[in-house]
Amino acid sequence: MKVGEKWSTSESADPSGSVKVTSNYVLKSLGNGTAEIAVTGGIPKKTEKKNQGPITHSLSSELVQNGTIKFDENTGWITNQNINVKTTQVETISDGKQSQSMKSVSNSSVMVNPSAK
Repeated sequence: MKVGEKWSTSESADPSGSVKVTSNYVLKSLGNGTAEIAVTGGIPKKTEKKNQGPITHSLSSELVQNGTIKFDENTGWITNQNINVKTTQVETISDGKQSQSMKSVSNSSVMVNPSAK
């Protein structure tokens, strides 16, 4: 594997398999026994609309991930990982004359050995 090399994985985020999480990887560096990989990707924005009589209900959601993983080249063990995950969900209800929206944003971090640099 060479620095700059890229690859992707995709896996189901729900039991039906209709929502996929895509992770994009780039080998950023190799050396001193450590490999560093950048991680990006997530779940593209998806909107669902349902009509119930005069009321339209829509729900959109997306997930974005961004961060790095460092591995010990000899053992393959993760020495440090910090991936930020942002989930955004917007729910809108409308009757054609007026509408209301509720937006929820969640930020989280997935860390392994956070004290290791």
